[in-house]
Amino acid sequence: MITAKDIKKVCCYGAGMIGSSWAASFAMAGYPVVLLDIGEKQLNDGMARIKAQLQALKEHDCLKEDAEVILSRIST
Repeated sequence: MITAKDIKKVCCYGAGMIGSSWAASFAMAGYPVVLLDIGEKQLNDGMARIKAQLQALKEHDCLKEDAEVILSRIST
């Protein structure tokens, strides 16, 4: 049986609304994340969406750590 302790890295296919939200959620939970999509534009848009999500969470004091630390866990 696989448990959360067994997960070493998360891959999110698709950098749209759902994929970028999952990527941000996993990164906030401390996992390294790879975000994949069909092109550079989609990845750039996804990362911009994640940055905006983290900024909104920061403004409402909902982050346990710095947004830059969370972003550093996400690669494309």
